[in-house]
Amino acid sequence: MDRRPTTLGEKLAPNKAKKSDLKFGGWWQNSLYTLLNYYLLTAVFALPLWWILMRPDIDRNVMLALLTGLIVLSLFVRRRLRAARLRQKETRRKAHSLLANDRQGFMRDLQLDAKTAIFDGSNIYHFGHSNGLDAQPLGEIANQLRGEGYRIVCFFDANIFYTLNEHGAFPSNQPHSLAVLEDIFGFVNRGAILDHRNGRIF
Repeated sequence: MDRRPTTLGEKLAPNKAKKSDLKFGGWWQNSLYTLLNYYLLTAVFALPLWWILMRPDIDRNVMLALLTGLIVLSLFVRRRLRAARLRQKETRRKAHSLLANDRQGFMRDLQLDAKTAIFDGSNIYHFGHSNGLDAQPLGEIANQLRGEGYRIVCFFDANIFYTLNEHGAFPSNQPHSLAVLEDIFGFVNRGAILDHRNGRIF
C-alpha cells in the first residue's frame, strides 16, 4: 500500500515505478544499442581501409556486399537507439512548473495539510494597475488570507522591480529587496515571496 503524500513535492513528483523502469530497463537497452552502434561504425570505416592497405584475397563484390550489410545494420541499430531514447524521454515526466525552479526546496516542502494560499503576485498587480488600483489589491488579498490563518506564497516575475519602476512605484537607483516589496504592496507581516524565474526567495 502506497503512503499518501504529505508535501507538495511528494504530490507533484513523477511516478516512482516509471523512474525505476527508466533506470534499469532503459539504461541497459540504451547501453547495448550505443555499444553496437559504436562497433558497427568502427567496422564500416575500418573494413575498406583494411581492404585497401592489406589487399587480401577477397573478391571486390564480396567486399562491397559485406560493407553494404554493415552499413544497413548500423542504420538499423541507430534507428533503434533513437527510438529507445525517444521512448525514455516521453516516459520521463518533466518536473511540475511549481517545482522546476524551486532551488531552495521551499515549494517542495510545503505541507499539504497546512492552510497555504499560492498565487501569482505579478498577475494580480497587473490587474490592479489596469483598473487604477495598482498595488492595493495584492496587499489586501494577502493580508485578508493571512488573517484567516493562511500561509501566503506569492510569486512574482523576475522583472517585477522594472515593472514597478515603469509605473513610478519604485526608483531605479534603489536596491531590490523583500522590504521594498512589502512596503509597496502593503504586506503586514513578512511572508514568502518567490521569484519564479530564478527560483529565489526574497
